[in-house]
Order: sequence, then structure tokens, then C-alpha cells
Amino acid sequence: MKRLLAILLCVLMLVTVLAACDNTTEESKATTSTDTSTEVSSEESTVRQLFDGIEPIGGNGEQEIVFLVGGLEYGERYGSKEIFAAELNDELINDAVYNRNALVEEYHGIKIAEVSTTTSGELISKLTTQQGASLDSYQIVLPIMNDAAGYAIQDYFYDLLGEDVEPYLDLSYEWWDQKANTDLTIGGRLFFTTGYMSILDNECTHAFVFNNDVITEVGLESPYDLVKNKQWTLDKMMTMAKDVTKDSDGVGGMGDGDTYGAWINTGMFRSLYLGTGRRLITKDENDLPMIAVDSEDSRNMISKIAPIAGSDDVIIIEQITQYSPFADVYAFSTDAVANKRALFRAVALTDITELSAYDCDYGVLPAPLADTNQDRYYCAVSTVLTPGIAIPTTNPDPKTAALVLAAMGEASVDTLNYSYYEVLLKLRKANEKSAEMLDIIFENRVYDLGVVFGSSWAPLLDVLNVGNGIGNNGEDNFSSYFGQHKASIETAIQKTIDAFEALP
Repeated sequence: MKRLLAILLCVLMLVTVLAACDNTTEESKATTSTDTSTEVSSEESTVRQLFDGIEPIGGNGEQEIVFLVGGLEYGERYGSKEIFAAELNDELINDAVYNRNALVEEYHGIKIAEVSTTTSGELISKLTTQQGASLDSYQIVLPIMNDAAGYAIQDYFYDLLGEDVEPYLDLSYEWWDQKANTDLTIGGRLFFTTGYMSILDNECTHAFVFNNDVITEVGLESPYDLVKNKQWTLDKMMTMAKDVTKDSDGVGGMGDGDTYGAWINTGMFRSLYLGTGRRLITKDENDLPMIAVDSEDSRNMISKIAPIAGSDDVIIIEQITQYSPFADVYAFSTDAVANKRALFRAVALTDITELSAYDCDYGVLPAPLADTNQDRYYCAVSTVLTPGIAIPTTNPDPKTAALVLAAMGEASVDTLNYSYYEVLLKLRKANEKSAEMLDIIFENRVYDLGVVFGSSWAPLLDVLNVGNGIGNNGEDNFSSYFGQHKASIETAIQKTIDAFEALP
């Protein structure tokens, strides 16, 4: 108990120090506390004591709970750093993870361990080896969601809402992502989710950045005000982009070195579509997936979005050929924002790290609305690189795994989540208005099953990519492209439904 109190004191000291550095709004995604309590939700007036209601495992401090975590093939930014920390080293996220785990280890009498893979393929190899040999090497696993989806239908994971897990892991608390819990179910079953104990779901959330100096110099409306007044729309984005685009590199004609109003990835057109409130996949009254992207309303929206790809005021990032001396087109695009050759750029929030290295006044925005009548903003999570938290069915003791996750989720509120969201992410852009935008982005996230099951239901994931359903010059090729693949997509979806219904 003395060690637990000491750990709590360290955590509270960390929160106090971080709060002194945090120049953000009073409202926050995470709730900080001045004792060992955590506020559960805005609707509840009661205060919950840390780990209240979570049954202690009662270990002797020797039992290891091993997490299998994901790869680094897409760079250090997508590697897992949210599960394990060997020691304190004065690095913000590392120390938050260490303190969080120390709380959980002390409460449950366990040791948290990690096996970190270098590629997602290696993780899947270890997972399938464990499953095939009925081993218990890893008690909790975090495969990329798009990989996890394919293995969930093969009975690799416990249902987190089932009788083996649900009594010990209450996913209704704020530290679990309620959007994920709702969007990722099929037939009322949930095999993986995410929450405050992870940060890659946040890093993989799609949004836009803009250069505020360009706004001022050109005399454009404040994007922050546009967002707050629900005037930040696709049409407004393109109108503002047109006001900025110009030949600026001293070479005749528009090229990669000139100024464009909007820099957009090929795959970001899917997120523009999802940002309008439409979906690739919705679910029926039985919580089963059904195609939504080919409805008349969706087709009309695609017809509105497609011409953006061919606009003279837009540069498609993957089509850039002259990006020297930068390592790739994405670093080149970041430099364009920093040096006023871009007004808007589509990003995953992890990209802000690169931009923060520049001395420039930039801001963060949600994906634009379809029009001013839209109910709210929607920001897509790219699950292609987002890990899902799952308990493998080879684990003979899912109760213990569930109790560990329950404690890790709650302990992350004032440690990892606070450090990442309220300090690191918001201090990457240390102004109150961008902090408010981040709140809007995270409160309105979307996990579309058409993205999550993208590998299993191919080519649904890429149907709105430039070069597929959207032509390289902005043509609306959706009807012809989707028409070629609709039957195979429907067959794949039905196969998934049948597989879920056949699970024990």
C-alpha cells in the first residue's frame, strides 16, 4: 500500500507539472484529479475512486501479463509506445506509461510485459503460431484493426461483450472509445476496441492543417470561426483554396514547387466523403453490415467530391514527382504548409509532429461539412495503422486479462491520456483555438466497417481513392468502378456475416 501511495503521488506530481505547461481550454478530453479519484462522466455527479469496482487479481507480483504489440514498418511514429516502459527517462509519454503501469501492477500484483514486433506481418505470424499451437504466450494482443478484423471471424479473439469478459471489463466508461465500441460491433459482438490506454487511434485520426499567416496575408476568413459557426464546408474550402493558388516558384506554369490552396492525399477523399456523414457501410436492425456507399444520396455526394481531385487549386500529394531534397512527398507537403506554399493540407494527426518542428503559425481543423445543414462534423479514423485491443482465445484466463485492461484503461486517464492529449498534442499547436478544434475532432470520430474490413471486403477500402472511383482528373468514375466489384464485395460481406454467426 505504501508503494501504491508513492506511485499515486508521482502521478499527481506529473499531472501538476504538465498542467502548469498546458495552455489550453478548461474543457478537456481527460479529467484530471487532485486525489485518487476519477470523474466518470458529465452526467454523473458521483466521484469514482481509482479502481473502484475492479476486482483485484491478488497476484504475488510475479505473474506476467504479456502484450503483443505492433510494427514499425511505416516509421517510428506508428510503432507502439503506449503499452510498456522499462524505466522512467524524463520523456513525456514514456513516463506516463511507466506510472500508469506501476499503478496497475501494484493494484493487481502482476508484472506488465511486452513483445514488440518490427512489422505487422511479424505480429500476425506470432499470433497465428500461438493460435495454431494453442499456446498462451501473449495474454493480450494489439494487431492493426484491419488485420484484427480478418482474424476475429476465425475465432481468434474473445467477444469483449460476452460472458467471459464483460463482467470484468466495463466498456461504458469514458476511458473506452464509445465510437469504436458502437461502430466496430457486428451482430452485437465486439472483438477489439480502443481507448485511453492507446494513442495510435488518436494519431491516425484524419484532419486538416492550415497556415494562419496565409489566412492573414490574403485576408481570408478565420477557419476557426468558420468551424464554430458551421460554415466550414467543402465549398468554402475550395473557394479559399482558389484565393491562394498561384505560380510562385519563378518557373513558367504550375508545378510541384508552386502554391496550391489544398494539398490532399489520394486516400483522403474517402475521409472527405465520411466527413459529410455518409458511410461506406452502415448496419441493419440486427447490427449486421450493409453497403451504403452506392445509395443515391452517397452517389450525389461522390459527384460533389470527385471534381476536387481535378481542381487547379488542389495538388494530389502522391502525384508529386519533384520533392527533392525531402525524403518523400509527405515531408515535402509539410514543408509546403510551413513555407506558405499551402493553405490547407490533409493529414493524420501524427503528421503534426513534423510540422511542429517548423517556426510557423499553423492551425488544426476537422474535415469540412458537406454543407451548412449538416448536423455535426465527422472525422475518420484510418484503421489501417490503428491497433485494436483484443484478448486471444488461446488465453485460458480471459478474466485476468479483462481485469488488467479495466485497470489500465482507468489508470490511463490521468497519466497517458492526459500527457498525450492535453499536453503533447495540444502543445504541438499551443493556442486555445486549435485546442478547441482538437476537442471537436475527437468528439466526432468515425470507424467505418468498410475501412476496418478493407482487406476482407476489397476493394471497398479503396473505392474512393483517386485513380479508382475518382479519376486522376476529377472524373466521377464511381458507378463504373464500383459496378465492376459490387458483386464480389457483397459476397465477401455475406461471408463475414456467416462466419460471425458460426462463431461459438
